[in-house]
Amino acid sequence: MYGSDISLVNGDICLKGYSERYGLGLLRDERMWNQTTDIDLMRIIFLGEEIVGENFSHYKEKYLKRFTDMVYDVFKVGTGEIAVVRLLCMPYNMIFTKDFDTENFSAKYNLNNKAVSDRVNILANESETYHGCRGVRVTVQRQDICEIWCEGIIKAAHKAQTNDIDVTLQILLSMVTFPKEVSMFIETFEKLVQSYGIQDLVRGVSIMIETSGSFHVLEDILDVKGTNIELNGALFGGNDFTAACLNMNRADSAKSIIPEYVKLNIMPSSPFQIINEQIVGKSIVQGLRRTKLLKLSNKRQYLMGLGGEIAGSWQSVKWLSKHAAPHGLHYVSTPPDRILFSLFASAQSVLQALYNDIS
Repeated sequence: MYGSDISLVNGDICLKGYSERYGLGLLRDERMWNQTTDIDLMRIIFLGEEIVGENFSHYKEKYLKRFTDMVYDVFKVGTGEIAVVRLLCMPYNMIFTKDFDTENFSAKYNLNNKAVSDRVNILANESETYHGCRGVRVTVQRQDICEIWCEGIIKAAHKAQTNDIDVTLQILLSMVTFPKEVSMFIETFEKLVQSYGIQDLVRGVSIMIETSGSFHVLEDILDVKGTNIELNGALFGGNDFTAACLNMNRADSAKSIIPEYVKLNIMPSSPFQIINEQIVGKSIVQGLRRTKLLKLSNKRQYLMGLGGEIAGSWQSVKWLSKHAAPHGLHYVSTPPDRILFSLFASAQSVLQALYNDIS
């Protein structure tokens, strides 16, 4: 319905759909791992060969097949539009939760309980969940995980191509801070793309701007490229970029800082619900302006967006339409229950701009 024209004809509501408007949106692969046996496979991969031993290659193949099948189930929708696939972004302490029973897990998979327990204690005890080890921070340290993730995505796309299903891949890297993190990923990804011969299915690689570091070295990161695959987009992560700009933990600040700051009129509202125009909004506009200047020197086209809950706020989208879109913000990505608000808010902003021009 979101991509349809809605009209009233002789008292009946008519919907006219346009398939060319439909895409797959953002495929967050951590959301697919929701069955116990599947999550156990992920846990085994993250524990690594050193802990799992000689059976690791067996589990690695099972993981690859399962991951490939799950991604293909999404690709086979076959819209032909861009499928944005975000690099595995599951924090360690959500893979190995506080109630994770290492003893039962070790017995189930014939592993050394002490070795498993020691490894889990290292992985699962991060105090800052969302600024911890996830996304490229994992693939930089674990080349084997980088390779298996890339191969799963590529095999799924190759299977879709073999079955005459249209897929256009855009890879989205999370938790980027350094250009080297991106170049390392592209090197691995590009080798596998070439080995499967699906170069024509890959649109490019984009990054999430979530850390203050990625904002400060934005030009250096966006200038990264491989032999045939290059950086061609960025998505401001609404929650994490807000946290980075304001140096606030989203969960803690909602109870300890934000209520009093709103009362004192230091902030008009929670910056995790409605965009903070003074600092976060200004930073986004600065990043867009810098990207425009970069385009003049390296002759690339960048697709720029904003994601998260604030991208579904009516007030935020109106502000972005007026202040960020003119500088190169192309889209917002938001949870399904907020899409309608984004659509109407952006439409209202366009109509208001047209009205002002006519006036």
